[in-house]
Amino acid sequence: MNEVEGLLAAPSEEGVFSRCVNSISAEEKSQLSKLIRDAREELEAVSQVLCLDFSEQSSRGRVQSLLAFAWSDLEDTRPEKLAGYGQMSPEAASFLSPRVRRLIKLVRAMSSVLSPGEEE
Repeated sequence: MNEVEGLLAAPSEEGVFSRCVNSISAEEKSQLSKLIRDAREELEAVSQVLCLDFSEQSSRGRVQSLLAFAWSDLEDTRPEKLAGYGQMSPEAASFLSPRVRRLIKLVRAMSSVLSPGEEE
């Protein structure tokens, strides 16, 4: 619910390789917001009846998970790993390879900020 609500409130945003255009109308946002409130009320009722514990999530853990996924994706985009998609020209490989290695290094550096005791 939090993520959907965040997307409803967020303006359009542009990244390096993509653009997320906010194409949900004001009326649709209003309807979805009401349904989200209803869903939260239902979840709260279930939680109270079942006496469920409140869990706490660490932003550190979430960021580390995102970085792990980014690292994995980058490893899989190294030119030598892309052979299953057809032959890559030597020029393209020589362009892509150092950039992917640099991105992997940056992601690992970000991860080490959160886990300074672990090796890179």
